[in-house]
Amino acid sequence: MAALTDAECLELALTAIIANPAKLNDEPRQEVAKFAVHSSQIDNLHLAPWQKPPCLLDDPSEIIARGKDDVNYESARLLRHMRNRHEPSTWASRE
Repeated sequence: MAALTDAECLELALTAIIANPAKLNDEPRQEVAKFAVHSSQIDNLHLAPWQKPPCLLDDPSEIIARGKDDVNYESARLLRHMRNRHEPSTWASRE
């Protein structure tokens, strides 16, 4: 399966939140989609209220460097893994 673009991911998350039509009435579609991504990650990763979902982290390396005591350590590791997985391989770029 090919990697999804950011726009495709937002659309996928948006379809997940359609069940809450009140949210769709007053806000721009992209903001609703971002809310859907945020909510989905919190629910699916079973994050505590004080933990940030990966979609809200800017630099996972900084958080990982602080170590396992950082409340966002696991989210940062997941984000780093997702980013590394979709970056082109250095070997592939040589061909």
